[in-house]
Amino acid sequence: MDSDPRSPVCPACSRPVRPGTSFCGGCGAPLPPSIADDAGPSGAELPASVVGPVNPWRRILPSIWMWILLLAVNGVVGIYVRITETSSPSLLVAAELLGIPIVLLCGFRSRTSWAKLLRSGPFGARSLLFAAAALGVIFVWMNGYFFLVSLLGVETLNEAEDFVRAGWPVFAMLVVGSLLPAAIEEVAFRGVVQAAFEEVGNAREAILIQAGMFAFLHLSPVVFVSHFGFGWVLGYLRLRSRSLLPGMLVHALWNAWVILGDIGEMGAA
Repeated sequence: MDSDPRSPVCPACSRPVRPGTSFCGGCGAPLPPSIADDAGPSGAELPASVVGPVNPWRRILPSIWMWILLLAVNGVVGIYVRITETSSPSLLVAAELLGIPIVLLCGFRSRTSWAKLLRSGPFGARSLLFAAAALGVIFVWMNGYFFLVSLLGVETLNEAEDFVRAGWPVFAMLVVGSLLPAAIEEVAFRGVVQAAFEEVGNAREAILIQAGMFAFLHLSPVVFVSHFGFGWVLGYLRLRSRSLLPGMLVHALWNAWVILGDIGEMGAA
């Protein structure tokens, strides 16, 4: 059956797209002005392949449940720390181990195209360039923001303190504090959440939504601002690179930089 001639398609992947959107929800490629600037016919006149699923909640509900469950895990850990006035690396490990099945289960139930973002081949020059640019932006943004916060007298958390006091080796600190969070959070937010909202909206909206959900997960007003920007940069990196792997690399490198810097500060003190 021939496709509707009114249905525009992405020049990069040939996937049907909505008129008036700037990016392809499938591959993330920018769309030409003839599509991006065209309001097109109403949704009722478009074929189902363009309008999308009849009930968009089926696409986004698993990602929302995933977020709620991850919030619950972080909330329980935070309440325990407040009540007992104790903190240890084992709590972080427990939260991460609980997060893995939550992300995988909700991710598989979402039935979106996020999983293909893990099957990208080796990094090419394009992906490395985007990753380097994203890391530079994150470095400037995060350091600049927390410098301003410190001028206001707000104390920031030392990410390595609990590990050092517990006698953990640096390698184990980096695995638990850098690699695991990077992998879990990139799959959860730049993968499951961003892909779900791309399929019911557009790429720009999806980037903003996942950044907000990612920032709120950290349950701190101060950290919300910094991590909203952090999540936005990683969301845009995923869109441009069409892969979760560059974001995982950038995320892990930033986490490692913070941990090693905190270890250095403790040694200097």
